[in-house]
Amino acid sequence: MISREAADAIARVLLEQARGESERRKNAMARHAQLFYRFPELRQFQPWQRNVITRRCSDLVKREPLMLTLYIAWLSFVLAIAFFHPSPLLGDSAGTTVVLGGIVLTVFQRWRVRRYVRAFVAFVQSREAGSADHRGQPAKKAP
Repeated sequence: MISREAADAIARVLLEQARGESERRKNAMARHAQLFYRFPELRQFQPWQRNVITRRCSDLVKREPLMLTLYIAWLSFVLAIAFFHPSPLLGDSAGTTVVLGGIVLTVFQRWRVRRYVRAFVAFVQSREAGSADHRGQPAKKAP
């Protein structure tokens, strides 16, 4: 008969092999993050996790009232320019303003996404530090 410790060791090895295989499959199927959304803070995560974190943070930023207001204002400006000034947009100052406004809006969105990513990484690191502190302390006995 096999001892309990030996059975636990075998189970641990099999579980680690299964986790490793699962991670390899997920990483092989993971979509790479867009070049615009690659942040050095995410290097500590697996490639599939990086993509998920970036997409979630981007979705949060897109739902912010400030971003929605800025998108609507920019789109209204573009439509007003197209309706009231029907000339080639890239040849005059109105077209340049529209393009620059779009670039500024995109850079601002990226900056907001990076702030969310940094906040998430800080949260994960604080949770890991907290769980490491709890592991190192001996268990308290009930009186």
